[in-house]
Amino acid sequence: MQVGDLITLSSVGTSSVALRRDSPRMRKVFKNKPPLMGIVLKIRTTRPEQYNEYIIKWLNDPAGPIGRYGNHSPIDYFWRKDLKFVRKQNG
Repeated sequence: MQVGDLITLSSVGTSSVALRRDSPRMRKVFKNKPPLMGIVLKIRTTRPEQYNEYIIKWLNDPAGPIGRYGNHSPIDYFWRKDLKFVRKQNG
């Protein structure tokens, strides 16, 4: 994953309690909104035994989660396992 890649939350990311409200199903059923899509703004490299930290800007919902613990924490990053690449839609 590199800066500028188009991403969305992965199943690992949406299975966490803090990000469950931003899962594609919850957004579609309860909020009548499309799934979150964002772009990688910055990658912070940490020590080798830790995960890299990805800073995301959400394109279709500016009020999207700030970090991997939702909007209720000062943590402003996601780990790679919380994110996945966006696939093209057929049709």
